[in-house]
Amino acid sequence: ENIIKLNDNLPIILLGIFVLPKDVGYFKLGYSIMGLSILLEPISRNLLIKLRQLKAIQDIKGLSNTFYKVSLYAGIISIVLVAIIVIIYHFLIYFLLRDYELSLKIIYLLAIYFCLAGFGIGLSPILRALERLDIEIKINALGILIFIVLSLFLIKKLGISGLTLALVISSLFTKFVMYISVKNQLNKLKTL
Repeated sequence: ENIIKLNDNLPIILLGIFVLPKDVGYFKLGYSIMGLSILLEPISRNLLIKLRQLKAIQDIKGLSNTFYKVSLYAGIISIVLVAIIVIIYHFLIYFLLRDYELSLKIIYLLAIYFCLAGFGIGLSPILRALERLDIEIKINALGILIFIVLSLFLIKKLGISGLTLALVISSLFTKFVMYISVKNQLNKLKTL
């Protein structure tokens, strides 16, 4: 959980070091509004309980099916929520928050980031249910390292867009590697 909190706060910390305070404000507004799409967090908590129950009764097929279905449906819900929020965000900027118009340039990258978060909603619960928290910690730590390195390079070139791009790339890497790890763990359990 500390790694997740660090991951949430790190973009603001890095922006605070390298860009003007107004640019930090643009990013925070876009990130906060797009973050409303992660209303799926209760799904993650409930999924963990269900996956642990399935693991306890050794229903590996049910465990696997539940993980894949919930991840797919949460991803689809996330895409719908993100699309709605992007439309609303445009209206907010156009009618009420004209001073924050520059934040529109990062909103689509943030949309990708939060859609990835929706599809990845089941990754942490499945690894915890499989008692492989070590995999999650290592992958998240590597993802943070990649994010920092990319951010340092891209912020200087692209400003807040660079940081947002670094966030998307590191998230894509983290979710992909974690997905492959989960798939391997589930395949091992199926062969036992």
